[in-house]
Amino acid sequence: MRAMKLAGYIRKAVWGVTASLMTMAGTQVLAETDYPTRPVTILVGAGPGGGNDLAARLIADHLSKTLGQAFVVENRPGASGARAAEYMMTQPADGYTLLLGNTATQIYNAMLLADTTFDPDRDSALAGMFGKSSNVLVVNPDLPVNSVAELIALAKEKPGELNYGSAGVGGSIHLAGAYFTQLAEIDAVHVPFKSGAEMMTDIIAGNTDFAIDNLATSFTAISNGDLKALAVTSATRWESLPDVPTMAEAGYPQLDLTSFYSLVAAKDTDPEILAKLNTAIAAYVASPEGVEQLGRIGAVPFDLPPADYAGFITAQAEIWRAMIVAGGTTPLK
Repeated sequence: MRAMKLAGYIRKAVWGVTASLMTMAGTQVLAETDYPTRPVTILVGAGPGGGNDLAARLIADHLSKTLGQAFVVENRPGASGARAAEYMMTQPADGYTLLLGNTATQIYNAMLLADTTFDPDRDSALAGMFGKSSNVLVVNPDLPVNSVAELIALAKEKPGELNYGSAGVGGSIHLAGAYFTQLAEIDAVHVPFKSGAEMMTDIIAGNTDFAIDNLATSFTAISNGDLKALAVTSATRWESLPDVPTMAEAGYPQLDLTSFYSLVAAKDTDPEILAKLNTAIAAYVASPEGVEQLGRIGAVPFDLPPADYAGFITAQAEIWRAMIVAGGTTPLK
């Protein structure tokens, strides 16, 4: 029954994306619109310093320069972005309150959160995707392990003594970490934090042992030697960490996870506004500046042809569905 319910969520997500793209496809030749005539808010459902926050600030800066009005990031953490998404629903559908859409807000929150009132199909429209990032298994450099196998061996030697961090209960970092401990058959304690940045600080300090974090949050610390990367969760080795193996290479192909960054608006937003935003976002994705800026946080530009969006959402939803079902995760109250 639960699997059937989750499959229903996936179908809704795909149809929602398809409908949004059909709307945008009909307005690619932009009609004249003076949007924006005042500052625009981009809601981020996480605290400052994490991967979503960093990505949102990059696209906000580009849109501010391109469209001539300030695009201001507003952090509204809570329930893996659900609270920020719900807040967007309370604002006029005029394009002046946008949401940093990601895997949580657009796919798996609907599978997990029993109390959320936000339905991405019913309540949001896609303005554009602009980046994606791998997740990465990181440990404190002083932890005496240099591979996934060694981390698992240490955890089995010390059952219940190692801990793994997350940016909050029910978020992607928590789900990935919990799934990893189940696949590896290890006993490790989950330690939730208020943000990815706070979690990283604690791992660097040696108080938390490991996490499967978004690369955007941890890339600088890895580059500086403050964190040790054991494996990435992408299907192939990540461009910015070519010497780090994949989880598939380590024997866990089930952990094939990437995070995406998009901007979404309220469902009834004027198609001309959505199309204008999409054009500006696509320009960023195609620009050398976009490549360089996203690369600084370990991400890559991401702009799929409209026909491929639904397939991407389907594939990602199936991965998260499998992870949730296998992990026995129940809806949060």
